[in-house]
Amino acid sequence: MTVTDGSTPVITLSGLVSITIAQGSVFTDDGATWIDNVDGSGIIAVATSGSVNTAVVGSYTLEYTYTDTAGNIGNIVTRTVNVVDGSAPVVT
Repeated sequence: MTVTDGSTPVITLSGLVSITIAQGSVFTDDGATWIDNVDGSGIIAVATSGSVNTAVVGSYTLEYTYTDTAGNIGNIVTRTVNVVDGSAPVVT
């Protein structure tokens, strides 16, 4: 008997959707999880697209997705990481 898998995996973000961190700090990604009706479930420990450079002030988007063994592509979930200048100005 052949199992037909027409269902897409469901991706759920772990942690916050939007994060603000100070420039130069360490960013640790909480990743995401996936669940599929045939493949089971698992963890996406590293974003499938995007990266964060904590040395440079800016807004970074990380994307997470999962493709099951049948080739069904799960929903894409995103996290925004805002790197901000947290140092106080120096008055001379």
